[in-house]
Amino acid sequence: MAAAVAAARRTERSWSEELARVFGTVDALALPTLAGDPPPIGRASLMAQLRYSAPFNLSGHPAISLPVLTPGGGPVPASLQLAARPGGEDLLIATAAVVEDTGAARTPA
Repeated sequence: MAAAVAAARRTERSWSEELARVFGTVDALALPTLAGDPPPIGRASLMAQLRYSAPFNLSGHPAISLPVLTPGGGPVPASLQLAARPGGEDLLIATAAVVEDTGAARTPA
């Protein structure tokens, strides 16, 4: 158990350091929230689905996800994740508002 905790902390440190380098050159990132379409409940590995959001959850970087309807999309919308450097919550909210104003972020009718 101690080895697993130590490995998780090393991964957390590694992601935090890499994200610090990335956010040294950009203000925000836009990426999918999930690695693919949402799977049926109980049918997929949670970590495999969360590979795009886990780094921000573990490093403490602010992130927000928005449902985004895609052309010909199914009953469950895809989602867009925005992430920023620590303290970038205002930027995320403003950027999310712009995405919503375009009509891209919305829930199915």
